[in-house]
Amino acid sequence: MSIVAHTKSTNAEDVDRVMGGEKAEMMFTDPPYGVNFKYNQYDDDKTKNEHKDFCQKWFDVLKGMSDFIVITVGFGNEHIFYEFDERFHHLVWHKKFAISASPVAFARVTEPIFVLGKPPKTRYDTDYFPIGTDREPGLNDRHPCPKPVELINALVRPQTDEGGTVLDVFLG
Repeated sequence: MSIVAHTKSTNAEDVDRVMGGEKAEMMFTDPPYGVNFKYNQYDDDKTKNEHKDFCQKWFDVLKGMSDFIVITVGFGNEHIFYEFDERFHHLVWHKKFAISASPVAFARVTEPIFVLGKPPKTRYDTDYFPIGTDREPGLNDRHPCPKPVELINALVRPQTDEGGTVLDVFLG
């Protein structure tokens, strides 16, 4: 599988140029969640409306780049994406443990994954993915909150052919 990434995801011409006018087999992406988190290259310190506008811009550009979209949306953002398209389906990632900004729990053990479009190859076996977070030394120096490779494989591999193209503009 080929992964194509581009960080200027709100610019349709840039994304189209990178994609060479072709659609990806699948889009998998892990955007910022709007939780005032300082990423390595992106400051997520936005108001709720600014975050919603940011998400609307990149979603409008990217929804035309693939007929099958998988997004880790983060808690508190579900309503935003349902407003963008009410046809989203909801999967659950059970990450076993993660420190939480939740006002009601210190640890949040699940995270929503939204899916839009018909899976290109097959339906997933389940809507539940019990995969722990990666705890490799130095991993957080490269990305402050990476998604586990095992999770990405579980979501991407069943839907793509060898050598197929997956678009990920946030490289989560």
